[in-house]
Amino acid sequence: MLQGLKFEILKSNFEENLDKSSFKSPVDYVKETAKQKTIEVASILADKQAPIDLVIGADTVVTHNNVIFEKPRDKTHACEMLKQFSGSIHTVWTAVVLITPINSTVFKGDRLCAEDERFYITEFQESTDVMMTKLTPEIIKSYVDTGETLDKAGGYGIQAIGGSLIEGIKGDYFNVMGFPLHKFCLDNLYTKLVNKLFIESVDKLFIKSVDKLFTKPVDKLFTKPVDKLFTKPFDRLYIKSAGKLYIKAVDKLFIKPAGKLYIKSVDKLYI
Repeated sequence: MLQGLKFEILKSNFEENLDKSSFKSPVDYVKETAKQKTIEVASILADKQAPIDLVIGADTVVTHNNVIFEKPRDKTHACEMLKQFSGSIHTVWTAVVLITPINSTVFKGDRLCAEDERFYITEFQESTDVMMTKLTPEIIKSYVDTGETLDKAGGYGIQAIGGSLIEGIKGDYFNVMGFPLHKFCLDNLYTKLVNKLFIESVDKLFIKSVDKLFTKPVDKLFTKPVDKLFTKPFDRLYIKSAGKLYIKAVDKLFIKPAGKLYIKSVDKLYI
């Protein structure tokens, strides 16, 4: 799910036993649980003086008729959950917490962590509506007997056999699995971390390398052919079929004048 990131999985020892009745809404409850779990892990690492770039924590619950469902206690409890979800819509809530050291030069959180001022903290949550099909007692028992229910909020796994029980969803599929990948990547990781790294690193790459690459050959390459290529056909080709533009039109432009430039110089630059 988090391909491309080097990470280590650490289990939180936080007791997930907060009093649900003390929270105004299910989302407040799941946010607090996720926060406490993440702070607990970050604090242990900091106490050990372990290098920390980013600690990511999450917690997931299911709500149905304003009742919070977490992991089932046993098979009987799992059967009871699925019976309530049968033929109706329930909502999966996942809260995510990102924690970084206050001296981080890469990722700055939204605010100082009040519980431990050694960290910055960012919090967000996501919800997905799930429509479960009508389940017979036999189907429920057969599914629970697969053994995949006890470690999952709501007592089912959409990414496994439990997916056959789902008629449809509205929202992020990965959120039902336990981590809202889209919101994490685009609203948080990319905008706050990747974009910063891209701007700082790529700017240096292009200032030093591309200037040398394009100072002389580009003048000859782009003085006349580009005006001719892009005045009329570009808008039509690009809007209707970018594939044809790049496969046919650009090949013609770059076969001779840019062939050596892009094949020899750019490939070497980007490899």
